[in-house]
Amino acid sequence: ITIKPTTLKNDEIQMDAWRWGGFHKYDIADKDNAQYAAVIVGQMGLKDMSPTDLRKFMAGKTASVVPYLNSHEEGMEGRSSVKDFETFLQLMYLYYTQPRKDEGLFKSFVTKEKASTQFYMQDPQAWYADTLNKIVFNSNPWSEDPVPGPEDYDKIKLDKSFSIYNQVFSNAYGMHYTFVGNIDPEKAKPLLEKYIGSLPAAPKENKYKDNGVRMIKGSTEANLKKGKESQSVINFIFEGETEYNREEKMNLAALLEVMNIKIIEKLREEMSGIYGGGMYGTIVKRPYVHYTVGAQLSCGPENVEKLEKALIELIKDAQEKGIEQKDLDKVKETW
Repeated sequence: ITIKPTTLKNDEIQMDAWRWGGFHKYDIADKDNAQYAAVIVGQMGLKDMSPTDLRKFMAGKTASVVPYLNSHEEGMEGRSSVKDFETFLQLMYLYYTQPRKDEGLFKSFVTKEKASTQFYMQDPQAWYADTLNKIVFNSNPWSEDPVPGPEDYDKIKLDKSFSIYNQVFSNAYGMHYTFVGNIDPEKAKPLLEKYIGSLPAAPKENKYKDNGVRMIKGSTEANLKKGKESQSVINFIFEGETEYNREEKMNLAALLEVMNIKIIEKLREEMSGIYGGGMYGTIVKRPYVHYTVGAQLSCGPENVEKLEKALIELIKDAQEKGIEQKDLDKVKETW
């Protein structure tokens, strides 16, 4: 348990409890059951309380807990007021020990999600994002799906999803709790001993799994068309292995901000070509260390070709000549 007392907000305590793991460690057949396991449990209440009962019980109290299971991590996060800190810990404890199963609420969740996603693919932007993702990751079923469809929710089975949730959270071994806020460590200690110290825990290996999600190699172009609006989006996406450290992340962030200065100067102001957009990117630590860099520019269809060429020229210029000190100084001054 790590505690950082701060009075930045007088009446708030935040928590994140996490460990390595995530839904990528399950078989592909159980991907959807695992991916939605924590979300579904969050819809069904706790112990013998339905969500309605829970809302009544929590009336006048400020505390919330959300279990999560993402691609490579699992845990719980939440926040509370100072006076409701014990109630907050009780909620957290119940999410480990007594999640509630409710067939009716599960069916309601699936029905609502299917209805909300039924017409996603009729939206040109959603179709574009989904198609682009399939091209970039060669339809790898483990790549992050930007646009879930009704058929994805049909794959979720309550018994299996609930069982996966219990596999993950019935054993708290290896969870690292971090509390930040108006918290007195000495007063909090007996409560933490009571509600965290008593959680079921048996030694086990907590690790995430690399399922080989990688961008396609080499240079690939795709011209995607849908919709009736006279508008276009240009996307450039790059990925490659690199080092992970604070300095490298800062260098990349500075480079991208300089590139955005150049994009504004050249593509927007000089060429009057783009409505908006720019470059973005980061260095990702897991499941393997790599950088991901992209550009997204919105423009009129008549300008696509010349803007692509102009952007490539800016990138080549930065690669071959480096960046100008005056632009880097602007970024550093802003920072």
